[in-house]
Amino acid sequence: MLHKFRTKSEVTGLPDFPDSVILEAERITAVLDTCYNRFGYDGGYVLIAENVADLQEVKAHYIDYTTEPPEVIREINGFASVLYLPATEYSISLIMPVEVMKEVGIHEQV
Repeated sequence: MLHKFRTKSEVTGLPDFPDSVILEAERITAVLDTCYNRFGYDGGYVLIAENVADLQEVKAHYIDYTTEPPEVIREINGFASVLYLPATEYSISLIMPVEVMKEVGIHEQV
C-alpha cells in the first residue's frame, strides 16, 4: 500500500514501519510544515512505497522515477529515502525498502 503525507501530523501512528522510517517521514514533513504548509502552499509530499506495485502508482500519479533524476538518496536501516525536485519549490520524497529501489533501478540514476 502506498502511503502519502503532506504534514507531520499525518505521519503520527504509521503502523508496520521501523522507527527510523517514521522519523525520516516526520523530519521531511516538518520541513514542509515549516516552509510551506503553514503559509497555505503545497510544498510536496512524502510517499512511502512498500513494493514495486506501489512504485507503479507513484509513476502514474506523482513522478516518473524512471526519467526524473533523484537529487539525493539516503539509506536508513534497509530503507532508502529518495528526494526528487521536479519543480521549483516542490519536492517529492520517496521512501522504500532498498531492495525495491534496486529492483526498479533508481540507484543506477545517481
